[in-house]
Amino acid sequence: MIIWQIPSGRAGYFQHMSHDSNSPQLSAVEQQHADASLGFWTLLSMQSTTKLADLVFSCRTTLPWLLSSLGVPGGWASALVPLREGMAMIPQWWLKQYFRQRANRLMLWRYGALLQAISMAMLGLSCWWLPLQWIGPLVLFWVTLFGLGRALSSLTMKDVQGEVVSKGKRGRLSGWATILAGGLTLCIAYAGIRHWQQSAESLIWLVMLAACLMVIALLISLALSIDWPDRNANHHPGLLAGLRQTPTLRQLVLSRCLLLHGALITPYLILMVSGQGGPTTLGFFLAASALAEMLSGYFWGRLADYSAKLALQVAALLTLLCCLVFYCFVAELSVYWQALMFLGVNLGYAGVRIGRKTYLLDIAEGETRTHFTATANTLVGVVLLLLGALYALLYPWLGQSIVLLLCLLLLLGCGHSLWLHPDKPKQLD
Repeated sequence: MIIWQIPSGRAGYFQHMSHDSNSPQLSAVEQQHADASLGFWTLLSMQSTTKLADLVFSCRTTLPWLLSSLGVPGGWASALVPLREGMAMIPQWWLKQYFRQRANRLMLWRYGALLQAISMAMLGLSCWWLPLQWIGPLVLFWVTLFGLGRALSSLTMKDVQGEVVSKGKRGRLSGWATILAGGLTLCIAYAGIRHWQQSAESLIWLVMLAACLMVIALLISLALSIDWPDRNANHHPGLLAGLRQTPTLRQLVLSRCLLLHGALITPYLILMVSGQGGPTTLGFFLAASALAEMLSGYFWGRLADYSAKLALQVAALLTLLCCLVFYCFVAELSVYWQALMFLGVNLGYAGVRIGRKTYLLDIAEGETRTHFTATANTLVGVVLLLLGALYALLYPWLGQSIVLLLCLLLLLGCGHSLWLHPDKPKQLD
């Protein structure tokens, strides 16, 4: 239940917009609709802003460019992505145990956002002021703290969404936030094609901008107040015991571990074409990723609102088909067709992300949803680190053929999705 303490000016606005402009106060139904609309738009603003901050603070683009511009050895940059992704997921089980008695999940989200903002700002200041030999280890330290804050925010945001946004609109929320984030990515890709020589100072300002965006999201969240239900101290089994005893959770984790190959495969696709062109070619692929985010949001969000399981299946198949076409015909394709296939890969995996987030929101409620989220993210985070290390060891032996191995595992993920616990189909309105 959302509680909005609406200022008199805002209440007067809604009173004016009601059917009876002379009515002294909103009816109960009108007030409920107004609260639901305000909650949706507030959450959309929060999620869009945090996605933008995450994009600007990207461990795949901004931070490696920054370290390279400063002259930091490349070994430090290679640890950024596994550390950021792993720390954002692995601690969630223990965080859930520690914060089990805290009913106000919105306040916990704010703590996570604050930790992320501090980490971003301190990373930027460290790169600005400290000697070169200190920058590499300190960047990894602040990225680790950022990952911890991300873990706390990710764990609690699903509960916030579940209380504020009703079924049938949750996929739309994620979709529109993805569209806005994709728009900014497209702008960055365009700027990258036009101006590839980035100074270290400008990249540090990008990092500080990301910290400001996170603070803005934190301030936006202050407009939202939720009447949280009492959280009984329900006992959930241990991490692995819960996986064995809960078939729905077990199938969800297995599905995520198989389908995450849609994300793991993209660096190897880039390696297949990296020697065929210069920075302009890379710019086309960045633009394809951005366009995929923008195109994916509304379509996958609407489909996930109808059936999240169906969205997972369609998106996974699209990812698989585009990967196979890319691998089989990469030598014959022009850079434009390569970028188009890469667009399809990213478009499909964006649908996988939106579908599995909406699926989790729809199959569990309250404390059970928090339990599922923490367990799945912790286990998938461990698997992600292990698979990343394994494929890095196999790549010198298999070369480009590793793409076929990942496609095979992605195919298994497509087939396994048929056995997922059904979510309830909704009618599109």
